[in-house]
Amino acid sequence: MFWRKVFSLMMAVMLTVTLIPAGVAANQSAVTDPVPGDGGSATVSSKDDDDSGYSPEFHTEWSIDEARNVTFHTQIADVKPTEFDKGVFEFILDGETHAKVHSISTIEAEGFFEGVSPGHHQVTVNFVGEFHVSSGNVEVTQTQTYDFKVPKKEEQGKLFVGPRLKDGGVVVVTSSIPEGEKTQGTWTFRVDGKEKIIKNVKGTMRKAKLRIDDPEPGKSYTASVHFKGMVDGKRVKLRGSQTFVDPVVAFNTACVDKGLKIDTRLDGVQTARGGWTIQYEGDNGIKGKHYSGAPSGAQYSYTIPEKKLTPGSYTIRVTFGGTLDGVTSLLKHKTQKVTLQQNDACVPADPSDDDGNNDGNNNGNNNGNNNGSNPSDPPEKDNNNGGTLPDTSVSYPFYLWIGVGILLLGVILMLWYRRRFQ
Repeated sequence: MFWRKVFSLMMAVMLTVTLIPAGVAANQSAVTDPVPGDGGSATVSSKDDDDSGYSPEFHTEWSIDEARNVTFHTQIADVKPTEFDKGVFEFILDGETHAKVHSISTIEAEGFFEGVSPGHHQVTVNFVGEFHVSSGNVEVTQTQTYDFKVPKKEEQGKLFVGPRLKDGGVVVVTSSIPEGEKTQGTWTFRVDGKEKIIKNVKGTMRKAKLRIDDPEPGKSYTASVHFKGMVDGKRVKLRGSQTFVDPVVAFNTACVDKGLKIDTRLDGVQTARGGWTIQYEGDNGIKGKHYSGAPSGAQYSYTIPEKKLTPGSYTIRVTFGGTLDGVTSLLKHKTQKVTLQQNDACVPADPSDDDGNNDGNNNGNNNGNNNGSNPSDPPEKDNNNGGTLPDTSVSYPFYLWIGVGILLLGVILMLWYRRRFQ
């Protein structure tokens, strides 16, 4: 009985001697510069060289939110709370500010510091507890210090975002920083639940391709971009978004006195600026194309002239190209067929059904002495002899002698040149 008490006392003394130096000596932990919303963590182990089997770990995590509030969460790892009869944590910022402490258990607590100023700081975490052993409670003390940095508040701003929908549901999103020359950071693109991240790149503009599964014509989509990094030496967060649609081209046709009127429109957009192209082709070989010319809006009208139409079936194709809600869009078109009848208002009357005023045997509507252009009459002869033509002739001997004179002058000059310089 005596030796059993002696053995328990020796074990308690050895455990106390081992824990206190380990806790005091293990007091270093470094962390890279976190940004608001991030944080860090550190785990420090104190090794026990005796046979008690107890090797405590002091584990701490911290986070910094947008308001520069810092929260430390500390826990004695690999130990059950029931193994400690008491456990008190203390968090001290820069050796003077005590945190608001929320005790979770005898081995776990949180310390909260509100509105920490930008710059480098140090937090000291003190723990005092009573570790339960068979012979009684042993006081355990643990101290750790952690270095961290609170950066300056990030500036908020907006990005330019320009999405462009292409064939197959592919969306090309272009984003740029309106102000700034030297930039480096991470870009995050999102469209219809899809995301693409481009990390730690330089430059004020980025493009990304994302795909929309089964895009619905006329449906609105939103492209959003988030940039986080440095712009001209300042840490910033920039965001931007742009709504776009897969527009629908629609048109109506109507027969009017002047021809076939085509009223076009774009459904699913608020503003449009671009050009319209209207093509038509009939099964009778009649075809044509019309351009709107100057930039037009989301609606346009054109009338195919009556004189170009005959009864039959026509295929009409309407195409729009330009910007939709300020964003350049791919060409949009729609095709439909129209059938015209002889009695439609836009179709001219058939000349074979008109009795006319000339049966081929009369002199037409001219009551004068001219019999008109009746094809039954023989063609008239033109007996006009015309006037006297102007005299455009030239004196050929005169010009001939001028040529001979020039030739002789050239020969004389050549002979003179050779005699003088030879």
